[in-house]
Amino acid sequence: MAKKDGITTHLSKGGDILPLEQHSHKKWINKFRQIVNECGQSLSNELGFFGEFSIDVGIDNHRNPWIFEVNAKPMKFDEIEIERNKMTKLIQLFYELTNY
Repeated sequence: MAKKDGITTHLSKGGDILPLEQHSHKKWINKFRQIVNECGQSLSNELGFFGEFSIDVGIDNHRNPWIFEVNAKPMKFDEIEIERNKMTKLIQLFYELTNY
C-alpha cells in the first residue's frame, strides 16, 4: 500500500504490505477476484496461455478500485513474502501443466 496521498507501493520506496483480506470488505474481494479472472481470460484469449500476471490497483476515497496496469510477464518482487508466494504458485502451475 502506498503512503497517504502517494502512489508508490514498493517497500523500498516507503510502501507497506497489507493483506487484502484483512483490509477489505468480502464483497469487494469477490469483485476483485472477478476482475482478475477476466483479465487472465482476456490475456489468454488474445495472446495464448498466460500462467502469470499481476495487477497494480488503487482504491480511491470512495473505496472504488482503479486498475493502473496489468503486468503480463514474469517479474521479480523485492518483497520476500510476495516473491515466495509467486514462486510457490509458479511451481504449482508447472506441476499442473506437466501432470506431475
